Amino acid sequence: MNRIQIAVVDDNEKDLDMIETCLTDAFTNTSLHFSPAFYNDPEGIRDLLKYDLYILDIDMPGINGFDFARKIQKVSPATVMFCSSHEDLVFESFNLNAFHFICKSQLESDLFQALKKYITVISDRKNTYLYQNGSEMKYIPYADILYFETSRNDLFIYNVDGSYLQQRKTMKAVAQELPEDIFIKASSSYLVNVTYIKELNGSYITMCNAQKIPVSHSNTRTLKEKYLKYYTAR
Repeated sequence: MNRIQIAVVDDNEKDLDMIETCLTDAFTNTSLHFSPAFYNDPEGIRDLLKYDLYILDIDMPGINGFDFARKIQKVSPATVMFCSSHEDLVFESFNLNAFHFICKSQLESDLFQALKKYITVISDRKNTYLYQNGSEMKYIPYADILYFETSRNDLFIYNVDGSYLQQRKTMKAVAQELPEDIFIKASSSYLVNVTYIKELNGSYITMCNAQKIPVSHSNTRTLKEKYLKYYTAR
C-alpha cells in the first residue's frame, strides 16, 4: 500500500479541520503517505471501495455513521473508526468491529492515538497478502505462502504449513498485488515464492517441500534472471 486513501465524514466543519490537522501530524515522520477526502454527507461518497480508512461521525442527518459503516462493510475490507460526542455509543460501535472509538470531547488526543495505532497495524501488513472469500478476510504474511495456482477463475493459495485457501480471482489480478521480486511467474497458472525455490531445472521448479511446479518456455529466462537476482542480493 503506497498511499492510504482516507475518507472523513462529519457534518461539523470545525471537527473536520481538526481531524485534517491530526492526520498530518500523525503521518509526519512515517514512511506512509495518505490522501484524505472530507465529506459533510456520507451519501457524497460514490465509490465505497476507494478508501482504506473511514473516520465517521455517528450522529449525522440522513444516514447515521453506524448504518453507513454497515453499508461499507458489505463491500469493502476498509478500516472504520467512529467519532462522536455520544460516549455511550462506544459499545455499539465495537459490535460493528470498529478499529477505534474517538470521543469528540478529547478529539485531538483520541484521534492521534487511534491513527498511530492504525499506522502500526498498516506497517505490519506491508508484507502480507489480503485474502478475501465472501465475508472472510485475513492478511497472510508473504513468508507463509509457498505458491499460488489458478484453475480458470479459482485461485488456490498453498501455504508453507501444508494448508491451502481458495478464492475467486485471476492470476493477473493477484500478480498485480504482489511484489514481483518475491513472487515469480512460472507459467500462466503458477506464481511461486522465490524464497522457497529449492532447485531450477529447465522445465520445472522444485520447491522446498519437494513439490514440482511446471515452468512455461516463455517464462524460463525471466524466472532464472529473477531467481539469480534474488539470491545474489541477499
